[in-house]
Amino acid sequence: MLIVQKIDHRNLVLDVLRGMAVLGLLLVKFPGNPSYVYTVLHYPEGNMLTDMVYSFFLFAMGLSMFYSFSKYEFSWSKRIAVKIGRRVALLLGISIVLNLLNMINTRVSHFFEINELCYIAISYGLTALLVLWLKRLRFLISVVLLLTIICCQTFLPFPVNVLRMLSSMIIVLTGYATIIFCHGRTSRLLLSLGLFIVGLSCFLIGSVWEYTVPVNTTSVVKMISYSWISYGCLVFLIDVCRWSKWTYLFTIFGKNTLLIYVLAAVFALSFGKIIVWTTPAGSAVSISQWFYKNLCAAFFGNNEAGSFCYALVCALLLWLVAWLFHRRKIFIKV
Repeated sequence: MLIVQKIDHRNLVLDVLRGMAVLGLLLVKFPGNPSYVYTVLHYPEGNMLTDMVYSFFLFAMGLSMFYSFSKYEFSWSKRIAVKIGRRVALLLGISIVLNLLNMINTRVSHFFEINELCYIAISYGLTALLVLWLKRLRFLISVVLLLTIICCQTFLPFPVNVLRMLSSMIIVLTGYATIIFCHGRTSRLLLSLGLFIVGLSCFLIGSVWEYTVPVNTTSVVKMISYSWISYGCLVFLIDVCRWSKWTYLFTIFGKNTLLIYVLAAVFALSFGKIIVWTTPAGSAVSISQWFYKNLCAAFFGNNEAGSFCYALVCALLLWLVAWLFHRRKIFIKV
C-alpha cells in the first residue's frame, strides 16, 4: 500500500535531480498542441531532453536504492524481499490503472503498451535483486548488459521492449555504483569535477560511437553521461558553493515524485478526455482544449510559444499541489 510519511531530512541533491526529471517530464509530455512543439521538447526516444528526463528518473532510483538498502545493511533478507516485491507490484499496479484510464476514447490495444512507469518498476526489481545478490559485481553486470544490447541489436532481431529494459537496468546500476563511489568522499570539489569529466568523456564516446553501432545503444551511453554531468554540477553548486536557495522549485517536485507523476496522468486524462462538452456548433471540446485556445493560444498564438505556455501552466498547477503536501511535511512513497 501507499505509505504517507512525515520526513524532516532528505538528500538535497537527490531531491533536486528528481525534481528536474519531473519538471522535464511535464514540459515534454504535456504540450498544448502536439503539432507545435519546440524541437528540444519533442518526445520520441533519441531526443536529448527526453533521454535526460528518463535517465534522471532511473539514475535517481539507483541513488535512492543505496539509502534504502543501507537500513538493511545491504544484505538479502525476508524484510527487504517483501519491500522490493511490494514496491514493484504497486508501481506495476499504478501503471496498469493508468493504461486502463488511457483506453478512454482510444484503441483497446493501448492497454498492452508499456509506459515508463512499467519499465521503471521492472528495472528496479531486477536491479535490486542483482545488487543484493551480487554485491561485488555491479560494474561487471553493467558492462555485460551493455554488451548484450550491442550483440542483440547487431546480430539478433531482439524485441525493442527487452532492449529498453536492459538499458534501464544499466542506468539504475550506474546510479547505484555512483553513490557507492561518492559516499564518504571528503573532497566534494574533486568529486564534482571527476563526475563532470567522466560524464563529458562518456558523452563524447557515445557521440563517436553513433557512427559504428545502433543508435539505441549509444543512447544508453549518452543517457548515463547526462546523469553524471548533471549530478556533478549539482554536487558542485549545492555541496561546494553552498548555493541552495534556487533548489526550492525542484525539491518540491522531487520529494513527491510519484504523486506528481500519477496526478499529471490523471489530470491529462480528466481534462483532455473525460470532462468534455458539446458546443453549439456540434463539436466536442475538453477543458484542456478550451484552456489552450482561449488563454494560451489567445495570448501567445497557436504556435510553439502557446503550446509551451500550456505545459508551463500545467507544471505550475501540479507544483502548487506538491507544495501543499510539502508544507504539511507529507511525502508519499511506496
